[in-house]
Amino acid sequence: MAALVLGVVFISAGDRSGLFSGNVGQTMKGGGNGVDFSVDMVLADGSTKPLRISELRGKIVILEFTFIGCSACEVLHTTGYLQNVYEKFKEKIEVVTIYIYKNTDPHTILQYAKTYGLNWKYFAIDRSGNLIIDLRIPNLFTHIFLDEDGVERFRNPGAINFVKTTYPTIIDLMLQKKYDELEKYHVGEIIDVG
Repeated sequence: MAALVLGVVFISAGDRSGLFSGNVGQTMKGGGNGVDFSVDMVLADGSTKPLRISELRGKIVILEFTFIGCSACEVLHTTGYLQNVYEKFKEKIEVVTIYIYKNTDPHTILQYAKTYGLNWKYFAIDRSGNLIIDLRIPNLFTHIFLDEDGVERFRNPGAINFVKTTYPTIIDLMLQKKYDELEKYHVGEIIDVG
């Protein structure tokens, strides 16, 4: 059903210019102004406030796109692989878990984070419903890596063991700005949406 919905969404997608300040996909060559959009950040009391992704620049940002009930995400979070990566690099990276469905309750997200021991600080909701279209996300459980300038450098569409075995290498290469070397690790194509 989700695939059918995503298919319909992609078919009906129109011009969404203005969401980004730069192009995703210039990323293999560098340059551009970076990806920027707004989501509703979930606060500890269950309220929300707007968060622009550009506010996190200066660190590597891993955007995790998911929904409550995503079984692959639950498997990943049960393993602790992403939690371990965050713990190792938390001074240099941020993880932002973005729940795509606009009717997702913030208290449910907080309970999910507690249940799975998610140790990063950013959980958010995309109430626009546009991100899966604008970022051309192939499936919900996708990670997109942004460099310190907000430029997309890498994406992983749902390969769980890859998180454990390769994310530390990806982050190290990004910290050293060795973006050309990332190409050999690609499991998901970086797409130009500009």
